[in-house]
Amino acid sequence: MSEMRSFEEFWETIDPYKARDLGKNFKKYASQLSQGFMLHLMKQEEVDIGHSFHGQAHWAVIIYDFYDSDKELSFRPDHDNRLSLYFRYWDDEGLSQEVDYFLNEEEMKILPSGLMPLMQEVLRRKESITASNKHIQHGTTL
Repeated sequence: MSEMRSFEEFWETIDPYKARDLGKNFKKYASQLSQGFMLHLMKQEEVDIGHSFHGQAHWAVIIYDFYDSDKELSFRPDHDNRLSLYFRYWDDEGLSQEVDYFLNEEEMKILPSGLMPLMQEVLRRKESITASNKHIQHGTTL
């Protein structure tokens, strides 16, 4: 990724066939992807923090490129305040493949102070929110 000029350019180079290779080597790129994804989010005026669930499991999620039908990258916290970088792609047979990578302590340091409290708020409320960049960076209340 270091040869790319931006996270956005890197993301656009991942076509459905290359996504499979990224999925297999996800841990190798996860730190760079999480940093690039976070820098991308910090350039936005507002960030949507979604609420999603399946059965009894609920999670807050920030998704990049959700409407691209070939791949999805997102941040998802768990109830232990750990954050995972989640990558989903479709393989050659059209089956959805998923890879989760929990950020380590060093990688968590890149997070702005307000991000995890806002994501925990989404989990508490069980509804999506749109947060300004100010709220995410400084942890101010909504």
